[in-house]
Amino acid sequence: MLEAGGEQALLERLLETMSREALSEQTLDAVLRVYCTHVQPSFSAPWQRLQQISSTSSGFVIEGRRIITNAHSVEYGSIIQIRKRGCDVKWVAELLAYGPECDLAVLTVKDEAFWADLQPLEFGELPALLDDVSVVGYPIGGESLSVTAGVVSRIELQEYAQGGETLLAIQIDAAINSGNSGGPVINDDDKVRRTSLGWVWRLLHFVK
Repeated sequence: MLEAGGEQALLERLLETMSREALSEQTLDAVLRVYCTHVQPSFSAPWQRLQQISSTSSGFVIEGRRIITNAHSVEYGSIIQIRKRGCDVKWVAELLAYGPECDLAVLTVKDEAFWADLQPLEFGELPALLDDVSVVGYPIGGESLSVTAGVVSRIELQEYAQGGETLLAIQIDAAINSGNSGGPVINDDDKVRRTSLGWVWRLLHFVK
């Protein structure tokens, strides 16, 4: 049962969510699905490799024909492929940069056809508490793009599991599931607030 005033607060939150403007088709098209085949090396027997593991995650287009995702999404990746929204074709991607400390990776696709009709997302400013945001990505359990809404609930320094570094992190209350990793968190101006990395979303660059 809701506490006193809880029902009114829930109604106000629902009305706020309904009043938000829908994300543009251009913004949604810039969010991609990342497929990776991971082959972790055997450190005790370097001449051998362990069993292959496949995963899916999310990423998004930035300027310079580059794609941002999470480092753990492509860790020990032997084959990385990208699929665009509404398209069944998978394009082979190359790893340009890998930063386990901040759990970020940068990819690109050499095929010119891939970049047709794709526009890069812009980075926004550092969000404030209770700012409205939308989580966009490809969580497991379906093939189509997923969009969930929420607010920023916490901003603080936290230790990143991937690299053990203590960096700035943002927590939001929007639903996040496996597969959302690497996707953007977008504000009402269709600008990226950050990438999704699990229940806590780590900050990257906030530039206009």
